[in-house]
Amino acid sequence: MTVTIQGHDCVTGADVSRWQGDIDWGRFPDSFAFIKATGGDGGLYVDGKFARNAAQCPAPWGPYHFASAAAFNAVAEANHFCDVILGSPWALLPSTRKLPPVLDWEPTRNVQGSGAWVLAFLHQVELRTGMRPIIYTGAYVSLDRVPELRQFPLWLAAYTPDPISCAPWGYEWTIWQWSSTTSVPGIVGNVDRNYARADWFIAATTGGAPTPSTSADAGTIRGADVQVINAIETKQGHYIYDPGPGTARVITPEESTYLQAHGWTVETSPAGGPVHVILNEKVTKLNYAEVA
Repeated sequence: MTVTIQGHDCVTGADVSRWQGDIDWGRFPDSFAFIKATGGDGGLYVDGKFARNAAQCPAPWGPYHFASAAAFNAVAEANHFCDVILGSPWALLPSTRKLPPVLDWEPTRNVQGSGAWVLAFLHQVELRTGMRPIIYTGAYVSLDRVPELRQFPLWLAAYTPDPISCAPWGYEWTIWQWSSTTSVPGIVGNVDRNYARADWFIAATTGGAPTPSTSADAGTIRGADVQVINAIETKQGHYIYDPGPGTARVITPEESTYLQAHGWTVETSPAGGPVHVILNEKVTKLNYAEVA
């Protein structure tokens, strides 16, 4: 069923987690679902109903991660999410039923540097999954200082008669969560309900979306063993280096292939040389570091 919201044809869907208990998916009437896979609040964990929901959901669906609000390293938290979903039924879904992964970002306060954390998480998920992730957040969260986030689809939570503006996207939402107190056949209790733009949904389930990010274009990664460094935005020709233990890691062959396909040169430094990254001015935050 489609409805018209702000001049856009939309389809309806729900998002669920362990709080909805054992869902009778055979009665689920909506066009899509998003299923909680993992979280970072209170430690990294897997949602208690993810395995069941992932195995039984008959509609197109995507997994989501409830973020820690910067309590953990963004790349480490993204890797936890990816390890779980890439080992789940979602990874094997045909494109007609496979929706992108989602970062659920709803901190109780605007954490300093949170925009960089969010961008780092999203980039890492895209590297690991090959799909452009979605960001779920509310208009009260200030991410307007990171305009690069506009490249990621916005899932806006706003329990108002009409969607409201959310910086830096403005009114360009892709999914709108308009209620948290509706009922859905097959689910006991209140459920979050959403409208997704039909053109996006059709493209997403026919192989037309999401597209690979262009934010990784053009640069050079160097390291003793080829490493992805947690980086902040820098100017062309600046070096970014590992500021401490646990903030860099060896990239996978898949990540190396992805980066090279987007114009990066992946090299190794001379034996004993410093681990560093050279980025051009288009490349933005992978995570935190220092600029020399």
